[in-house]
Amino acid sequence: MFTIIDTKSNEWKIVNQPSHDVIKKMIATFIKQIVQVTSVVPRLEGVFRKDREEVVEKLKEQELSGQNSGSNNINMSEEEKIALINKKYFFPLSEKNSGVTPYVDTVSKSSEINNVTSYINDQVQKIKEALDNNCRHWEMSSELRFVLGTRTERGKARLFK
Repeated sequence: MFTIIDTKSNEWKIVNQPSHDVIKKMIATFIKQIVQVTSVVPRLEGVFRKDREEVVEKLKEQELSGQNSGSNNINMSEEEKIALINKKYFFPLSEKNSGVTPYVDTVSKSSEINNVTSYINDQVQKIKEALDNNCRHWEMSSELRFVLGTRTERGKARLFK
């Protein structure tokens, strides 16, 4: 952040560079990008599920055939064994099958995310107030009056004596 003299118009003003609006837009874009990064989580989950399902199917087959089962499965019926194995290897349904809202929406509407976002916006507002105070200080300073005096012929003559 810089406090500079804006010389683009006839009336020079003290301004902050970048402006408060630009900072707010940049922070909003940054938060949006962070939330968008979470969109890879379901894809990672899909890869994990695929690999897991292959391994679990092999383990289920081994337990049904009696290769991997302990002594507690000997007196069970086939249906009981299948129920026990399914319970043992249970894994919640994926998001797309369970009817849950998309992951990015869930993250973006999270109360924790909203709390952090509002905290950041509050801090940016406090920074804006401090920078505005700094601008007012410089607008009243003798240094600025001296610089503004150099814009006229009389001021230049006084400066370059």
